[in-house]
Amino acid sequence: MAGIVYLRTNKFEVKLEGITFKAKDFETMCSMDFLFPDGKTWARPPVVGIDVMRHPRDPNNILMLLCFGVGCVILKFISGDVLPESIYRFLTDERIRFVGFGIPEKKDLFPLEELGLTKHKVDIGYLAAKILDDPKYKKYELAELARRVLRVKTMIGLTQSSSFERHEQIKCAICQLFITSAIAMALLGKSEKKKPVDASKKSSSFL
Repeated sequence: MAGIVYLRTNKFEVKLEGITFKAKDFETMCSMDFLFPDGKTWARPPVVGIDVMRHPRDPNNILMLLCFGVGCVILKFISGDVLPESIYRFLTDERIRFVGFGIPEKKDLFPLEELGLTKHKVDIGYLAAKILDDPKYKKYELAELARRVLRVKTMIGLTQSSSFERHEQIKCAICQLFITSAIAMALLGKSEKKKPVDASKKSSSFL
């Protein structure tokens, strides 16, 4: 599903890949605590983009997109089903910084708030408003946030024409989720610079 999409902006070009995972396979990864192998700690919490949408061809199925850098995991759930325990633990892991866009509009699609993924914690507009101390950012569209935070003025997604029509919505969502994650990392980087540095605490950075 989805495959590869090339995102081209006036600031950078990036190759993004959407990879469909069976829920059982992702359950196994979550059980292994894959973001923190061998108890590894990061200087900053790993940033993971999250989005949910109805399956373009089957409205009874919900797709969850999880952005890890240039890779995007795509999981399919039947609407109303209970989340597997290990995936639930992953989504509620306080060590991870989840970010998304349009979170308030998706509360009826997926129980994000029940997972603690509220708009105040996850929505990129609310994060920007808090870090930049300007409430207007809560209302900005993603393109405006990208322009103001990343100085990105143009965005074009390119893909193989044979697969674009079938997966257009999903590939657009992958691009938007990557931009959301990039905005979050830029904002968190700015916030980090404002804090005093403790030289005694050194660990690896995920960003």
